[in-house]
Amino acid sequence: GVSHYQQMMRSKKPDLVFNGSHIHSKNALPVMHAAKKAGIKTATFLFSWDNLTSQGRIIPEYEYYLVWNQAIHDHLLELYPRIKPSQVFITGTPQFDFHFQPQHHWSREEYARQLGLDPSRPILLYTTGMANHMPFEDVIIERLAQRMLTLPGKPQMVVRLYPKDKTSRFDRIRDKLPEVVFPKIAWEPNHLTPLPEDMEMLTNMLLHADAGINVASTVALELCMFDKPVINIGYNPPGKDVHPVSYARYYTFDHYRPIVESGAVTVAYDEDAAIGAIAEALDNPGRLSNQRHQLIKNFFGPYLDGKCHQRVADVLLKCAN
Repeated sequence: GVSHYQQMMRSKKPDLVFNGSHIHSKNALPVMHAAKKAGIKTATFLFSWDNLTSQGRIIPEYEYYLVWNQAIHDHLLELYPRIKPSQVFITGTPQFDFHFQPQHHWSREEYARQLGLDPSRPILLYTTGMANHMPFEDVIIERLAQRMLTLPGKPQMVVRLYPKDKTSRFDRIRDKLPEVVFPKIAWEPNHLTPLPEDMEMLTNMLLHADAGINVASTVALELCMFDKPVINIGYNPPGKDVHPVSYARYYTFDHYRPIVESGAVTVAYDEDAAIGAIAEALDNPGRLSNQRHQLIKNFFGPYLDGKCHQRVADVLLKCAN
């Protein structure tokens, strides 16, 4: 409880306590309450772009807030008038730094060799979501995988599983469709955090994808960073009752609606539209390139330089002094 962490604060005497993501761990709450009771400065990071809309409210309050971009900065101040502009720092987000450090980029041939792919054939990247938000997503993948083989060039599919998905719902596809590749997710199992080798693999999945498919995912932004066509799945798994979930509803959420409105992604509201969008993306990958570049410019400004981690460290040192 809080009393345990109060004792820790008295013992450690920190100058600042930083919560790396204010929504992702209830274990952090007693720590932050203890810090506030002890009069120690606190800071938090708005870890994702949906934290202010779809992911709950900021409790407790902090002295300092680190955010991705100007839009999140402005929205935070709008929602919480008690927060002063001097308390909020735009740092970008370190989770994308790996993508912009060339030493982690492989050649297409090396990437294909590691995953057992043919580098001369198109590579589709499907990234899955949480099982409770995207039930029966395995049905969507299975049907798309079967139909994509009829497209020119016989595209290959790499499926990046949501790393925290502990279900076995995709196992039957592994057995039934060996041409669909499920790379190993290299995460530290106790704390559910990515290891460096997983971050490198994800970077190269994005770099060498000819098109990406997902359901309203942050990965859509990452694909746009690499100027890759994005197909968003906006239909429910055929033949399955997923009530009260609606895949189409995700595209009306406050955080994702601007992505759709930007024109940088293609939302497919039925399976035929998804196959058509995949075929078009492979045939004309540059069609929405201008929209993708504009989206990333508007969303991230100058903060996709691989140095966000340094800015975060600099801000925390400044706040602690």
